[in-house]
Amino acid sequence: VAQYEEEVRAVRSVGRKVYLLPANGRTFYYAFQLQPDGALSGSANFAPEHDVELFEAVTRGDFKQARALHDQIFPIFRRVYRDPYVYLHIRYKACTWLLGKISSPAVRSPLVPLPEEELKALREGLGASGLEPVG
Repeated sequence: VAQYEEEVRAVRSVGRKVYLLPANGRTFYYAFQLQPDGALSGSANFAPEHDVELFEAVTRGDFKQARALHDQIFPIFRRVYRDPYVYLHIRYKACTWLLGKISSPAVRSPLVPLPEEELKALREGLGASGLEPVG
């Protein structure tokens, strides 16, 4: 988060508009407080309502609501944004599938399907975050 703040300050010091779009859902609570122009994240595949509500809460200065939203989603985000990081995009897709938003978690080579223990952890994280897996 400290590095991100340094980068935001550096980008804002240039003489033209550069849009800031943080991408790591796990750090949105902190990144949104630096007033970016929006966000661009794979978490929007499975938790778009959360991402929008959090952005709007911070934008209107409702940090109590923002913190509650951050705490609510933390169980799944800590499982998505963890090592091995090579699984990140596969985890996005798996969460989207587990929530019934897509019909298959299949990935193309060279990607490989998630191990069952990863899927189990994602199911648990979704449930703990109030997002009910159907798959």
